[in-house]
Amino acid sequence: MLRIVMLCAGLAACGGAGMPIPDVEMRPPPDIPLGRSLATIEYGGVTYAIPPGTTIGGYGGSWFSCAQRGDPISWLYSRTEAFSRDFEDAFFRRMRLAGYNTVGDPNNLFKAIERGQPRTDYLVAGRIEDIRLDLCVQRNLLTGDEKYLKTGRGYILVEWQVFSQSLKKVVYTTRTEGVARLDDPSMMAAQLLVNNAFASSVSNLAAEAAFLDIVSRDATLYAIADRETRPAPLLVPEVPLFDAPLADHAPEVRRAVATIDNGLSHGSGVYITPSLLLTNYHVVEGRDTVLVRDLGGDWQRGEVLRRDRRRDVALVQTTSGGHPFLPIRMDPLRLTEDVFAIGTPRLRGLAGTVTRGAVSGFPRNDDGLPDIQADVAVNPGNSGGALVDGRGNLVGLTYAGFATADGGRTGLNLFIPIASALETLNLSVEVPPPAVSDPWESYPEPQRGG
Repeated sequence: MLRIVMLCAGLAACGGAGMPIPDVEMRPPPDIPLGRSLATIEYGGVTYAIPPGTTIGGYGGSWFSCAQRGDPISWLYSRTEAFSRDFEDAFFRRMRLAGYNTVGDPNNLFKAIERGQPRTDYLVAGRIEDIRLDLCVQRNLLTGDEKYLKTGRGYILVEWQVFSQSLKKVVYTTRTEGVARLDDPSMMAAQLLVNNAFASSVSNLAAEAAFLDIVSRDATLYAIADRETRPAPLLVPEVPLFDAPLADHAPEVRRAVATIDNGLSHGSGVYITPSLLLTNYHVVEGRDTVLVRDLGGDWQRGEVLRRDRRRDVALVQTTSGGHPFLPIRMDPLRLTEDVFAIGTPRLRGLAGTVTRGAVSGFPRNDDGLPDIQADVAVNPGNSGGALVDGRGNLVGLTYAGFATADGGRTGLNLFIPIASALETLNLSVEVPPPAVSDPWESYPEPQRGG
């Protein structure tokens, strides 16, 4: 021990070669006004832009308590390997703490399959561009032996990308730094410092005014391509309501409901004009075109014209017209009124299935939007299909149902009121103007010059 003291009489001579850690300003949380509506965000993962073998740190610290080592700390992971699931925890907690509408709680083991969870507006992912570590390897002051316990400081630089689920593109990019300090010795010091520095970078992202501005927008509202403005009103011709019982003309009503295939699964849709169908947003999510199959088995291409995630509705136009369509009843349903659901439950071969029930209530969903609750039976595949009254007039769209833990149906099913669906997509039901047989008949004869 005496020999060590003599050799280390000068601090400069015995100091380690740790990597310098820059100072990083930690910004305060954003001032989010009470009642401000924020879009939903979710952690989308992390990749690395650090090639394996890159030196990311060294060993420094006090000569008195830190073992003096000259070997560098090298990065061993691949460019795409995630460091730790702690990143997801840190993102969720720091964003929630800052007041953001963060979904995808990492503590919920069934979050990926749980029914009724809101779909996320934005995914936020990171690419780690720089990591720096300055570690102190603790040593036994009596023997000088290393303890394999470390303290130190860490730094991280993250490039963030914010991806709009509705626009299908990155809408914001920024970089934030984070730092961390570890004073309690640990065998996992490097991992703890990287994790804590990452959490600090998340807090600095949350503090950015531009980031808050982005996630304050409802990017899914009427989103198609890059258009962010509300589309012009679209006229849906008003036609007389059916007045005969549904049983008298059920085949005609069934032909107005189609199967919509998105390439991975199927849903249902209902014609409101000879070429326009209403369906659910989640049936066409991520698609600009779908395949539409009528009850006779004919397929054609459909283009998604308008969509809204929160109301879970979309408007699809088929390549050809002439399809049967349903009259739209704007008057609200009454409690206990008979209703019928028409769609393609579970199997495409069950297209046009009709089930019956009664209106049970008129709750509001998690977004405060009105719903129709009914015990009419629906199953996966019914989504986007028609809910009609006892005469076959369109009153709503199927969009959600509750199931027991073993997958059994409960009779608690939810439907979108037709008036709410039309309003969301800016569709107006009106009597069409009379056709003019000869647009020139009102024009005076031209006068010829003499």
